[in-house]
Amino acid sequence: MKKTKPEKKTPSLFFTRIKKYGFWALLGLALIIVGFGLWYILQFPKTQAQWSSEHQFSPTVRQNGTMINVFRYRDFKYNQGSIQERRWEERKFDLKNLQGLEIIITEGERLNHNAQAMLIFDFGVDGDIAVSIEPRLERKEVFSNTNALCRKHELIYVFGSEEDLLTLRKLQGVPLYRIPLDTTFEQNRILLTSIIERAKGLRQSPEWYHPWFNSSHGNLMTHLKKTFGKLRFYQLRQYNPDYLLQQLFDWEAVKVNTNSLKQLKQKTKILP
Repeated sequence: MKKTKPEKKTPSLFFTRIKKYGFWALLGLALIIVGFGLWYILQFPKTQAQWSSEHQFSPTVRQNGTMINVFRYRDFKYNQGSIQERRWEERKFDLKNLQGLEIIITEGERLNHNAQAMLIFDFGVDGDIAVSIEPRLERKEVFSNTNALCRKHELIYVFGSEEDLLTLRKLQGVPLYRIPLDTTFEQNRILLTSIIERAKGLRQSPEWYHPWFNSSHGNLMTHLKKTFGKLRFYQLRQYNPDYLLQQLFDWEAVKVNTNSLKQLKQKTKILP
């Protein structure tokens, strides 16, 4: 029986051209890579732009002793899912009145980029400071991880009212958990101070939002781990509600009588 010779595999067009043009093809490819690298490096985050209404201003915080002045404190009002009134205010808080800390955790496929986890610092008679870490968008700009990888979004810390930032999350229609944290006054102070310093640094030297290296969740976890003495390095994690809940549970930082993560979620779920 006559043996048939195995068919030779046809090399791909890419390798064929490399073989044909050799050095010049490799040089051209190298120039393209270097050119893209230079373009990427030379993209600088902006301090001024036509920002979207929810990111129009970045917060400024001044502290004198125990008194904290928050400028550009956001307190938007909503009506039937739309912004009814845009309010940017100056608020004063006394650290002596810092009574507690809560964390809002959201989950779900329809979760918006600016509706992930947030913190609420309770100052009693002075009100509250809600903190949300978000990609900062320009007008008519749409968030995507691809855009973030291509350096299209800056990072911003939003300081505002619980009513504003929590309503924004409720409008997403996704599961929502409100968890009181069992933290000391000193831990709350350290956490708030680290957040204020980070926001101040971003105002002076803006940074790009990055879904892995400089994300909302990564910065939040870094602040929390630093507060609880668990930080070793910046947290390279995308948003994972169960991971965040498990960490808080493991640190015994939850002010809820529970024996498991599942029970914790059942007791703290407020939506839907």
